[in-house]
Amino acid sequence: MKKPVSNWVASFISVPVMIIVTMVSNTIIDVMFLGDMMIGVLFSLTTYLPTKLTLDQSFYKKIGLTKKEYRYVQKQLSNSRDEIRQLRQMFKNVRRLKDVKSLFTLYQTVNRINTIVKQDPKRFFLIENYYYAHLPSVIKMIHSYQQLILTPNKTAEDHQQIKKIQWSIDEMQRTLYADLKQVNKPDYNAYQIEEALMAQHRLTQGDHNEQ
Repeated sequence: MKKPVSNWVASFISVPVMIIVTMVSNTIIDVMFLGDMMIGVLFSLTTYLPTKLTLDQSFYKKIGLTKKEYRYVQKQLSNSRDEIRQLRQMFKNVRRLKDVKSLFTLYQTVNRINTIVKQDPKRFFLIENYYYAHLPSVIKMIHSYQQLILTPNKTAEDHQQIKKIQWSIDEMQRTLYADLKQVNKPDYNAYQIEEALMAQHRLTQGDHNEQ
């Protein structure tokens, strides 16, 4: 969920207040224009700051995070976007159809995870290891894998290393899929509750019809 632009909203409210107060004070109070402006600015600040504070508090309460937590999550999302961008650039180094499919599936998974956390930032704390370890690790693995694949005159040891890294990438894909399931868990639980309520409703309706 994107934070609303509280600065702009508060300014939109406070600036007209400043102009009106300045005009009124210039009409009623016989003081210099500079004094009028200072009065206008003072009233503007008394409108701007409470408005911004109220909007911010309402936003953080709605998403269930503190200001510090929200900023931390946004920083991690920014870092992960850079890593996902690296992943997208790796497509140009793919030489085999099998690797294209594997990389595309992986890209879809990590992109979906980031989208969910962006929409509901508190879900970040359900899958912290994804951001700290899983995503960075898979990026490094794929980079190493592609370097070895593109190496000419590969030795038997190189081929063995390629198989080892490929196995590690497959394992990491399963880990990322588990992360996706975990971050989706609140939706799944809500769906189960909704299904249970609907089933109970249908059962109740059936009892009424029999009567």
